[in-house]
Amino acid sequence: MKRKSFSITGIEVKSYKKLNYDGITEQIKPYIFNKEKNKAVRSTAMDIARECMTPALENALVDVALNESEQVSFRALAAHIIANHASKDSKSKLTRLALDHISNDPDDEIKGSALKAVWPDHITTEELLGSLSPKRRGQHGVPWGSYGLFLNSDFEKHIPADDIDGALRWALDMFDNYGRGAENRFSFDWAISKVVYKGWEYLDRDGVLPLFARWAIRCIQNGVEITARLDEEKRKLEFQDDLKAHDNERHSLLKAIISELASYENQDSNEAQRSLGDLVEYYGIALVSDIPWLFDYSESAASKDEHNIALALITMLSYGLSTSTADPESREKVLKAATAKPGLAKLLGVG
Repeated sequence: MKRKSFSITGIEVKSYKKLNYDGITEQIKPYIFNKEKNKAVRSTAMDIARECMTPALENALVDVALNESEQVSFRALAAHIIANHASKDSKSKLTRLALDHISNDPDDEIKGSALKAVWPDHITTEELLGSLSPKRRGQHGVPWGSYGLFLNSDFEKHIPADDIDGALRWALDMFDNYGRGAENRFSFDWAISKVVYKGWEYLDRDGVLPLFARWAIRCIQNGVEITARLDEEKRKLEFQDDLKAHDNERHSLLKAIISELASYENQDSNEAQRSLGDLVEYYGIALVSDIPWLFDYSESAASKDEHNIALALITMLSYGLSTSTADPESREKVLKAATAKPGLAKLLGVG
């Protein structure tokens, strides 16, 4: 019988759909379970099950995936087939594989497929995030295996709006526990970045803005991207474009960052100054066009520290008014505002 072939991520597999008939289940089940059969025979039986899936074959594959005495490679293959080809009910049976630590799963192959099977239908956001951690091993920059592919998938799109604040708290905990930017943790860092970017979309939700501001400060003070690593330029530009295009959101974030910085006790003045400089020069959270807003904010600031931080930012931003690269529209906006605000004109040394 001539068999068709197709490719998934460059790996050739066989299509056995033509073998599907009423007795296929009982014919191949023994080969799925028989540990005395060689690897190629058992793998082929599982491939046939994938193409000729029945409830009984789903149950057989679930049993293999859950069986701790099975070889890891067969458990991983069974979990992969369940995640991609089985019913929701069968997928739900892999929940403990997604949430529990599997000691003999060194490449997280079982875990990755199990997570794909149960998220978002069978586990909560808290359970999902609580199960995520850096891969135990793998190659830098490569979405290695099923777990790396899950971390690089769009899993964050399914996080409900009501769970965003908890997701940001998780991101902050991961920063404290693991830091960011380790060369063997690309996929995990990227997963965290995507969760944080989701927070940017929900700044108006209760509790989200202060947490996002705290995350931004943590990244600024450690010299890492707020929502992505440097080599993910597209996502970096998306965030920067969003910052520039949405004045209200940017001002809300800037106000929250200033408030957070003002609350730090005994903060090193040089460190604080560098953080403010990065807000302006590298991260683009404070723009020249924000000077009038910052001045108004400084006038009504809740504390002296917030007032002083806002003035320090204005001073830094004012250097951009006299440079050749200054945006003419922003410059005109600031100077026009200064004519109506004597205090601002004095601060800028104009008029």
